[in-house]
Amino acid sequence: MVEQIPGLEPDLKCKFMMEGMIKAAKGINFIIVKPPTLTWDPKSKLAYLIEEEKNFVTGGTGIIPREDVASFCLLEAEVLVNKNVPWRKIVAIDIKYSEEEAAAA
Repeated sequence: MVEQIPGLEPDLKCKFMMEGMIKAAKGINFIIVKPPTLTWDPKSKLAYLIEEEKNFVTGGTGIIPREDVASFCLLEAEVLVNKNVPWRKIVAIDIKYSEEEAAAA
């Protein structure tokens, strides 16, 4: 799959290798968040679409404001820390813009 993306092959191979190292590590908590293309738009008021153990969300717009990703990371970390249990999680995140919103983003 990686070989089908010219120019990004070395970066993606490193990314997958690092994810494997993190998953294999014992005794560490982590959350790996996989957003689609990031924008500089302000935080949306849209619900997050989440798929665990995936590289992307089916049905999302494929673009998300950086502020939404940061907000999701902080909220998710707070929830996981407050559970006071070990956590190891990989999630793809996206939002679903209307056609008009996506054209303006």
